Amino acid sequence: MRARRALVTACVTIMMIMSGAAVAAPADAQTVPTGDALSRRAVSTLNGWTAWLAQNKVRGYVGEVGWPRDDPRWSEVAHAWYAAAEAAELPVTTWVTGEWAGGQQLANFVRAAPDWTWRTSASSDVMEAHPGTVAAPHGVNVTGPEMGAPAVDATSTFSNTAVGVLDETYHYDSPATFGYLAAHGVQVVRIPFRWERLQRSLYAPLDAAELARLRTLVHAASSAGLRVVLDMHNYGAYYLADGTLGVRRAIGSAQVPVGAFKDAWARIAWAFAGDNSVWAFDLMNEPVNMPATKTRTSARLWEQASQSALDVIRRTGDKRLVIVAGYQWSGMTAWSTHHPVAWIRDSARNTMYEAHQYWNSDNSGVYLSYDEELARAEVALAGR
Repeated sequence: MRARRALVTACVTIMMIMSGAAVAAPADAQTVPTGDALSRRAVSTLNGWTAWLAQNKVRGYVGEVGWPRDDPRWSEVAHAWYAAAEAAELPVTTWVTGEWAGGQQLANFVRAAPDWTWRTSASSDVMEAHPGTVAAPHGVNVTGPEMGAPAVDATSTFSNTAVGVLDETYHYDSPATFGYLAAHGVQVVRIPFRWERLQRSLYAPLDAAELARLRTLVHAASSAGLRVVLDMHNYGAYYLADGTLGVRRAIGSAQVPVGAFKDAWARIAWAFAGDNSVWAFDLMNEPVNMPATKTRTSARLWEQASQSALDVIRRTGDKRLVIVAGYQWSGMTAWSTHHPVAWIRDSARNTMYEAHQYWNSDNSGVYLSYDEELARAEVALAGR
């Protein structure tokens, strides 16, 4: 009976996704947190977010989750977390892999010195054990096109007129990366890019060379059998040149109005019109530090901006999946504080809300040792 119910549920879910209908996380599908304090807190946090999805009858996607590969106890947390994500039928893309990612703390599939060949790790072994489903695919972020750019620094040497040097400060992986990932069970890749590189001036046409590189990367991933999420990795802002520096100008500011954000996504939608290599548009990575007024919070501004970007994509005739991040780093912990209710209205009924989750004490993704993080998690749980 249980197997039959699971089969029927899976078939209905797939049919609804193919038709564009919203599919909420099952309200009764949460797993009970067990294990040590880190496992319990990780699963409990995820359960809290999936409860918000179920309450609002919307779909969700975990765009980033990541953990160190240097202690086997992290794998135990990861298995428990993935079981909860599977119960909630959530697509997941883990952070991070790529030809230039091997030295990062959270790299999973690794290509690094001395031989520069691909190899697996303890964290990628967990990922292979949890490949997801057709309705809720699991995969990984492939870093590179967004490298060499700041997140929220007020000023930077990076700007829309100083975007860095290809293959010195940023990089596009070769097709071999995607063939390797597909062979190891990856179903979907999230590919981050920088707005400033793709559109060198606000309201201007997309940069032809950068767009060609992005298209080549997308087609390489799709040819390997992977679904592709295109992620504008800009943290809610655009770095505008001011003399020799780039100045962070948030969406909704006088320098970068919401209209500029809408214009960029309209152009991207037109650029990929009819291109089935792109599974989903991810409007913005981790929006943060956007302006507030006396009558409007920063989170409300992001809600308005994301709705506007979705609307302009739909006006192009594009009905593909659009992924909408939550405000304040897309963190799960304070999600309902920033977003008491779901806000997107989609004529195509084909959106997902995106959250990120890291299991260290401040959800930053920069981990201390397992023992230090465990001690902090024990204190946090004891204080509830």
